[in-house]
Amino acid sequence: AGTKTARIGYCPTVAGEAVLTFVLRDAYDYEIRRTLTTEAVEKPSLDITLTPPSAIVVGNPATFTLEISGSDDTAISTFTCSGGNEAMLGNGTHNFLLDTRATGDLTVTVRVSDGSGQSVQQQCTVTSRYPKFSAMIRTMSSAALYSDSPMTLTIRSTEYMGDYTVSYTTTSTNCRVSYDGSMLHPDSPVTLEAGQHIFTANSSYAERTEFVFTITDIYGQSQQARASITWR
Repeated sequence: AGTKTARIGYCPTVAGEAVLTFVLRDAYDYEIRRTLTTEAVEKPSLDITLTPPSAIVVGNPATFTLEISGSDDTAISTFTCSGGNEAMLGNGTHNFLLDTRATGDLTVTVRVSDGSGQSVQQQCTVTSRYPKFSAMIRTMSSAALYSDSPMTLTIRSTEYMGDYTVSYTTTSTNCRVSYDGSMLHPDSPVTLEAGQHIFTANSSYAERTEFVFTITDIYGQSQQARASITWR
């Protein structure tokens, strides 16, 4: 007599209604029956969907989306690109970031295994590229001799916020270019961020001077911005 506790293990072989009958019988063959009714459902199969980002840009983390369903326990997900990393995930939608420094085609593989031994794998191939940027320079079409004529260099990028190396060449030996109050030599580049930057040009000779500014990012990509001023 008294309260007793026991774990009852039941493993159905087919889906449908499951009826369990428990019988308590004493030494005089008196018995009490209690019935428990439950539902046995089909075991869900483990399934995953891997969705890559629309674009991968070097230096910008890209989001991959992994959807897991049918796991009967916490799933062990292994992400493989250049190396393997594991994470404990459950059913649902999960995002993970890929940060790459390499360009070209990258193959990302995801393997998911759950506690009952189910295992599925998906992979996708994405292309990684360097970030894009643009550069242009705006000047006055003409300027007076010995006067500082502004030149506005504009560097734009929505994919890269690092530094740029800026240098210039000119067709004239009589023209000087300055930035931030200091004279800038063609062989002495300056380091600038994206945005607008004001240079000044000053000439002592009446002629048409052409300028070529070369803007280079840390990956070695270069853009050229051209302009000219006629000195009078």
